[in-house]
Amino acid sequence: MNSKLQLFIFFCSFIFGFLFYFGILGNYKIISKKNIIYKYLISLMFVIDYVLIYVLFLYKTYYGYFHIYFLLFLIIGFVVAIFVKKVLIRLIYHLLKKK
Repeated sequence: MNSKLQLFIFFCSFIFGFLFYFGILGNYKIISKKNIIYKYLISLMFVIDYVLIYVLFLYKTYYGYFHIYFLLFLIIGFVVAIFVKKVLIRLIYHLLKKK
């Protein structure tokens, strides 16, 4: 296993986690006023699509091998995105409050 390839996949898993969080936020805004059944179905389809894209990415770059470290970096990217969103909201709030 090439270490450069693993570092690349770690970075991409982190980015996937980051994008997954913001995709969930966008998905929630789109379906917030829909019927409860539509909410569950659309959310399920979103998650399945995202997982399939991630698995396809792993298959194309790392020949389908999946390590727990990849999932760990995906979760870390998701958590970092939560903190980045909170920091950006506070920053924008303070900038708007000064005006």
